[in-house]
Amino acid sequence: MNSRSGLSLFELLVALALLALIATGLAGALGLAVNVWDRSTTLSTSAEEVALRSRLRIWTRQAIPPSRLTPFPAQFVGNTDGFSFVTLSETPFAPDAAALRVSVAVSGTQMSLTAQSIDDEGAEIRRIEGLLATEITPRFSYYADTDELPNWRDTWEDTSHLPTLVRIEAAEGSTPDWPDFVVRLVLE
Repeated sequence: MNSRSGLSLFELLVALALLALIATGLAGALGLAVNVWDRSTTLSTSAEEVALRSRLRIWTRQAIPPSRLTPFPAQFVGNTDGFSFVTLSETPFAPDAAALRVSVAVSGTQMSLTAQSIDDEGAEIRRIEGLLATEITPRFSYYADTDELPNWRDTWEDTSHLPTLVRIEAAEGSTPDWPDFVVRLVLE
């Protein structure tokens, strides 16, 4: 038998196939790492707005219905420029507060959130304010299922009921990207 040194053609093909498999795995991992990096930098630039949206969703869900007896006015008011309501949701920034008065308003192209913690007499204890979005043209609407014909309204002036749903729609190109914001209020 003749002993030869070196690789056979089959061994070379197997080695190349293994190298191609490793290179494919590395390319996929690198692509995933680049996507994660892009998302984390995008999230860090809009983290405050995202956190405020999340809080707004929780607070809106727990708006106080007008039928509940409170020592301060607790009504939901909505129009084309925003809405306001009172909630008994817990507030970490004011643990001694009796309630929280929340307002969402549009000024120019900015949509802002104001949350006032109030005491038993309705006096303000502390206030936080923040931007929900800049460069936005929102449309506020309120769904009523108490009518004979349930429908979306541009204003909410019914002081005897809460709206069933609250919706904020934004035009394309809002900063940050604002998907339709729809909240179902917990009706007690």
